[in-house]
Amino acid sequence: MSNPWGLTPRECEVVELVVEGLVNTAIAARLFMEPRTVNAHMNHIISKMVQGNEQPRVMVVLKWLAWKGEGGFCPSCQNKINSPEESRKREFSTY
Repeated sequence: MSNPWGLTPRECEVVELVVEGLVNTAIAARLFMEPRTVNAHMNHIISKMVQGNEQPRVMVVLKWLAWKGEGGFCPSCQNKINSPEESRKREFSTY
């Protein structure tokens, strides 16, 4: 199943490990890569998934979980984070 953000398979692996709570150095060890490579992947992931002043790592996790159907809630306002598909459905259903 492709993701709505256009993440590469390797970026998806990194996100899955972020969701598990691993920090970049642990992700690097798990995926047999340099920490700077993980940093580069995270920068790409954040540029594709995060908008504005959202907290990057938190929003990546929440949006990923919402897309996977596991739900997610904004830690600051407790609003449900919808998957991109759910957000689009809601936008078009108002017309």
